[in-house]
Amino acid sequence: MNREALINLRRVLTQLFDDPQTIQRVATDAGIATARIPLRGSVVDIWAAVLAEAQKTDQLALLVQVASFEYPNRSSEMQQYLQALSAPAPSTPVDPSRSPSGTDAADRDSHADNQPTTQPDTTATVDQEPDRPAGSPTTATARSIPIDGPRHIRLTRLEQQLLSTLFARADKLALKSEFSDGRTATRVFLLRPSDGEGRAELPAVAKVGPAALIEKEWQAAAQHVLNRLSGFAAVQGEPVYLADPDHGERWGALRYQQVGDSIYPVTSLAQYSVNATVGDIWYVLEERLLRQLRDFWQSTQTWQRFRIQRSYDAILPVNLVMVPLPLDAAAVSNVPRLDGAQGVDVTQVAHLQPGMLVHLRNFVVTESAADGKTLTMDLAPATGGGYRIRLQREAASPPVDVDSLYPPTVAHVATTRLATLQQQAQSQVGASVDLNASALPLPEQADDILPNPLLALPDLLAREAEGWFATIHGDLNLRNILVETGARTAHIIDCANARHDHVLHDLLRMERDTVTDLLPAICFRNQLSPTVIVHFYRQLHCALLGPAHPNGELAVPADLHHALVKPFVMLATLRQTARTFLSTPNQWESYYTGLVIHLIGALKFSDLQQPTAGLKPIALAFWSAAAILDLLQSPQRTAALAQTIDWRFVNLTQRDLAQDELRATFSKGLTPPASGDGSLGIVDEPPTLESATPGESTATDGAALAPVQRRLDIAAPDAATLGRAFSIAVAVRQLLSPPLAVDTLPEQRSGQAQLHWPAAEPFVRLRVQIDAPECDVVGDALYSFKLYRNLDSEVFYFSLIPRATGRLNIIVRLYQEEDLLGSALAFTNVGEQEVGRVQVQLHSSDPIALPQDSPLPTASSTGDSSRPIKILFLAANPLDTVRRRIDEEARAIDAALRIAANRNFAIHVHQAVRIDDLQELLLRYDPDIVHFSGHGSAESELILTSAGGTTVRVSDRALRDLFAILKGNIRCMVLNACYSEAQATALAQVIDCVVGIENLISDEAARQFATAFYRALGYERSIGDAFQLGKVQVALAGLGEAEALHLLTRTNEAERFVFAGQPRATNTPSVDPAPPTATANVRSSATSEERTFLQSLLAQHKRNLQRLLQQ
Repeated sequence: MNREALINLRRVLTQLFDDPQTIQRVATDAGIATARIPLRGSVVDIWAAVLAEAQKTDQLALLVQVASFEYPNRSSEMQQYLQALSAPAPSTPVDPSRSPSGTDAADRDSHADNQPTTQPDTTATVDQEPDRPAGSPTTATARSIPIDGPRHIRLTRLEQQLLSTLFARADKLALKSEFSDGRTATRVFLLRPSDGEGRAELPAVAKVGPAALIEKEWQAAAQHVLNRLSGFAAVQGEPVYLADPDHGERWGALRYQQVGDSIYPVTSLAQYSVNATVGDIWYVLEERLLRQLRDFWQSTQTWQRFRIQRSYDAILPVNLVMVPLPLDAAAVSNVPRLDGAQGVDVTQVAHLQPGMLVHLRNFVVTESAADGKTLTMDLAPATGGGYRIRLQREAASPPVDVDSLYPPTVAHVATTRLATLQQQAQSQVGASVDLNASALPLPEQADDILPNPLLALPDLLAREAEGWFATIHGDLNLRNILVETGARTAHIIDCANARHDHVLHDLLRMERDTVTDLLPAICFRNQLSPTVIVHFYRQLHCALLGPAHPNGELAVPADLHHALVKPFVMLATLRQTARTFLSTPNQWESYYTGLVIHLIGALKFSDLQQPTAGLKPIALAFWSAAAILDLLQSPQRTAALAQTIDWRFVNLTQRDLAQDELRATFSKGLTPPASGDGSLGIVDEPPTLESATPGESTATDGAALAPVQRRLDIAAPDAATLGRAFSIAVAVRQLLSPPLAVDTLPEQRSGQAQLHWPAAEPFVRLRVQIDAPECDVVGDALYSFKLYRNLDSEVFYFSLIPRATGRLNIIVRLYQEEDLLGSALAFTNVGEQEVGRVQVQLHSSDPIALPQDSPLPTASSTGDSSRPIKILFLAANPLDTVRRRIDEEARAIDAALRIAANRNFAIHVHQAVRIDDLQELLLRYDPDIVHFSGHGSAESELILTSAGGTTVRVSDRALRDLFAILKGNIRCMVLNACYSEAQATALAQVIDCVVGIENLISDEAARQFATAFYRALGYERSIGDAFQLGKVQVALAGLGEAEALHLLTRTNEAERFVFAGQPRATNTPSVDPAPPTATANVRSSATSEERTFLQSLLAQHKRNLQRLLQQ
């Protein structure tokens, strides 16, 4: 049976008949007994069962005849597949070395994805792997699978063939992203395979590269890591190898087992560290990654004495680059001799200079370039290695095998390690820095003298040390760690360098990557000099003196630049784990020695030598190494510094910063540093709060306290939330004011309000200075933040200690029924009795101007809340395409919006839309949402009709250009068409949120998604929440097609957008659109219902209140 033809036939039938009742009718008409066929699950599965039954009873031809009668325009296509089904399937040649006779059926099936499959395309040679059971090389036709992906990721012809062979069972590959860093010859991709019907498998990671590197990883994984390292994505099946017909090199590819479950996006830790909050990064590092690694290291750790050179020399560039000379070694006298069998003391050969002759003997070849011109050699294995030399030979030189002993030879020195490093560092540290000097003054501070780390390398490498050795990953860079963003789980890949070595290597590599990959962009965005890293490292060292803090608690310098908080927490977290593996507890000499070598080793990477304009990773690595070396040589300097640092306490385990839509805190006169996403990242905890009790002054002498100043610092994602935040600020200020006994408060706001718009942060921030002379203590932290939320209101909880009334527990309830209305009520801790109420209103006419690069406001903040939210429903079903029930989809959307809480939606439905109609309809309606329901081609093009009635396929580029011009008010687009993900990706460059479909989708799944999606929008849920609810509805319906739906966004904040339309009727008095004022009424003005709600809310959190009072 020809499996390919069967898949194609099933694909056509799925398109024509896409609901269980119709499938049952067609099967019955064809004489197929449907009683044995389960009519549940997805349409694809039902058709698979029908076809299987038809094959058993020889009724395939009759089934095709019945289908052709209803759809004669598809008859010839189905007949073609039926004829192919009767032809014998092509045989698949099997490489004998891949199929040992002892392998059982289950094992053979698990490896099948990595077997070459015969298909008519380009011919390539499938080679035998080295050191495997021999079999004659098999020549197979390398199947070419369509690979769709971002345009900036380009694949060579050989890479396409390798991926096609690796995923031989798939009919299509979706290339999601690449994790490579350009520092090796290998490339790592995240892909998602799917079959002919568009049924996608779970995501997979694949690696392609030279056969030697692929084979090295395959062997290292089996020897060191497999079934030992938690979170390691093991290799699935076996690697595949192809010979490059153009260059004669052998290349290979391997596939890692499942990475993630497709629910959450997967990204590298390097990218995740840029966008995630401080709390999330700490959780991924401490609670996931480092916990996995600690168990891995401790299972094999041993205590060893070693020379630094043997373990760390490979981190650096080669010691010498040499050119062999055609001289008889015996005839050359008075030439320095390097004997690989006796070892080399780096301090004894530091005098070697370019141009000198050297006699080499007993060196072992460790690497050989494909052309044989360049060889890398090291000391004999018996010495432990640690002095590498690179030979640049002539083209006519005889080939040399790896691991063989190179014959004695005389060579002259072309360049040395020191000369190479000086050249690489000079371009970024500047010509004013003399890299030949042993002492280097900081460019911005000449009296701050640092040692030259380049000149110190020989002494560091010659040191003898003791420490913990264990099995390590060996190349734990930030791109070899993959993170599921929503689940915050870590997966580790690429263990080609796994070995038994000094445990600290893995931690040092992660710290080096933080310096060279994360910090350069931070410094550039915030206009910080690379030399800022010197003081940064001194403060980090001081933070780690003495015993460690409890898990999740850190001390951060109060004057640390807010942009450096994230890398500070990352490195402090790594150092906390490193404490366990130091040679001497709390003595950082072994760690700092290795760190200097790792940082200087980064200078050899070409991508760091030629970075993006404005970034200076080499300079950061160099000055970091100088600062660390200074800590080694001058510990007394930091001992004095530690006494002068004002520390801030951070507890990263108390609150999930990533989930707060509105982040707020009281700080003691200083603004807490912000994390990269606009959250504060640090909550300051007042020392006086622990000893203060209700009604007592914190002054020990009973004297009157000076006025206390506190600043309420609020980050808001949009203008509407910013307005509500301002309401909180003014309401709290009024509750703190002395005249609570009067009916009316002054209309002027007390304190100072300042708006800050940080360009590098997606959040806007409102800061209000509050003068509270009547308060002894103001609680700095929100003890129980965001206690309650429903569609109507948000509730927040504050605690303050005014002198006159004792502790006040402030409940702030924000109503959404009125435009940006904030309501604050105050209760004393005695009986929880209401003592005051403040209502603050902020109107859209108030002068809050968003800059052009700030996040978009919600519809309710645009100044026209009564304007209906317009949905333009465009439908297209050309005559030669499968009939879709588009009218039912439109009716379902309209019905969902009619019963929603917000009925201020206007839907405009246009059927049979043609190419000529698009511009006119967009100009006529200027919609907020565009919904397209129709067809897409397998080539990711939308199918419309021309004015003449012919089918026209619209490219993603044409659509993007159209909507770039006619975007108008459009905030969201839904492309309810098969294969529309590529179109959605292109449109997301100009539209905030676009929903696309990765492959095929049935009419029922499209209708279920649309109904739930628009129903959620009608209840004023965000676009992101509405999309997730739509997917959940598809899954609840048992359709199995939810994972085909994808939400593409222009910015990280776009999916938080809420369509807030005509407000619902409320008992709240109408508001006169005047400038914002604050009024207070001390009488019991709250309704009975509201008071009951607030009292029950406080009762629900009584435990929190009691704990706070105890403090």
